[in-house]
Amino acid sequence: MTFGEFIESLTIFQAYFSNPRELPLGSEHDEIHVRNTDRPLSPEHAARLFALGWFQPYAKDDENGNQVYDPEEVWTRFV
Repeated sequence: MTFGEFIESLTIFQAYFSNPRELPLGSEHDEIHVRNTDRPLSPEHAARLFALGWFQPYAKDDENGNQVYDPEEVWTRFV
């Protein structure tokens, strides 16, 4: 992940939280975590986060094994 991709990701997340000054971000070893957003992401933003390498570890995949966005689940990204 480049700095630009990280900033782009945080900018997307920030737009969907009620208080954009407080981004609920955490890390553990080589993972970054962002809790589920206050408002559901647009389909375009969810697809962009998936393309940037973010995933939702507890969300169910579709019948073809593709990631499906679940607004109730956290986001994770390996660094």
